[in-house]
Amino acid sequence: MPPDWHRFCAADGWHKLGDSTQARLELEGLSPEARTHPDVLQLLWRLTAEQGQWAECRDLAISLTQVAPQRRFGWLHLAYSLHQLGEVTAAYDTLSAVVDNFEPNATIPFHLARYACRLGRFKLAHGWLDRAYLAAAETGMADDLRQKVLGELDLEPLWGALPEVN
Repeated sequence: MPPDWHRFCAADGWHKLGDSTQARLELEGLSPEARTHPDVLQLLWRLTAEQGQWAECRDLAISLTQVAPQRRFGWLHLAYSLHQLGEVTAAYDTLSAVVDNFEPNATIPFHLARYACRLGRFKLAHGWLDRAYLAAAETGMADDLRQKVLGELDLEPLWGALPEVN
């Protein structure tokens, strides 16, 4: 896969430089086998998300979850795509079905709290946010999570109940 690897690295570099057009051109030169690699699918998802093409993002994320179900970002991308398509219940269901498949982290519970708030399920959202704080505290990131929560309008109904962080 060396030629494909070089093309992928070039595409990733173009994307990081803000040139999505060049990034896509590099990806178009990949072999059919390489186009199904999880790293390629993830980069394609990011490029497609930047264009707001959420149905295509959903399809890419589904492919990513099928090719690499052990990567939590595929599931997060799928849920976010569904959320952007107005399918908040499906976004919530997607993440809640896989949250225990991964080591404790704050990211999935954070998004579950967001989706639960959007669905008006505030008690459930609070429970997910508590779980996110526990995971963040284990890595010394609780204050960062608090700032992220305070910047997330979907979580505004929970702002008054946030734990104090030192």
